[in-house]
Amino acid sequence: MSHDRGCHRCGADDAAEKRACYARIGDRCAKAGIFRLGRPVLSIERYSHHGQSVSVIAAYKGKHREMCLCFRGCDFFKPGEPDNCPIAQANYEVCKTHGLVAPVMECPKFRVADGWA
Repeated sequence: MSHDRGCHRCGADDAAEKRACYARIGDRCAKAGIFRLGRPVLSIERYSHHGQSVSVIAAYKGKHREMCLCFRGCDFFKPGEPDNCPIAQANYEVCKTHGLVAPVMECPKFRVADGWA
């Protein structure tokens, strides 16, 4: 079915609803919660983060500290201190400048701090 006539799964028929139904795969649609490749389509939501409107995969909202190596006991991670890890500090500056949340998933400098092992 052509999306010009509206989505037969979620009923999107105006331009805004059609844009919200961005993840169509064939006759499948994200807004209707249809599955793709055996996995649920992840919903995206907007919210205010530090005064800026941002988009996030809803399932990951607020989970960056759980996923980030820095917050998992890195010996070099000292936020707010002059001797903070330069990699973590640079990542923070980019995030602050551009309104991002970018957890560190891999790092050449990571070392487990005492008490975390």
